[in-house]
Amino acid sequence: MAAKKTLYYTEPLFEEMKKDYCYVCGQRIKENEGLCVGNGTWRHKRCRPGSAHWQRSALAKAETALTVYKS
Repeated sequence: MAAKKTLYYTEPLFEEMKKDYCYVCGQRIKENEGLCVGNGTWRHKRCRPGSAHWQRSALAKAETALTVYKS
């Protein structure tokens, strides 16, 4: 049986680069694939709250997440 892989995401060092990375999955956002969610935070269109991609993220597992989005 394979060991579970833990992913760690780092915050971009410079504020200018913050818009290039998704706050949900931590991957780089390409041109016309991102949405601004406020306070200089960006996410992919596929990483919307409640989606399967979002539920696998650390955000969904956090205690601060709304119970509406948890399944």
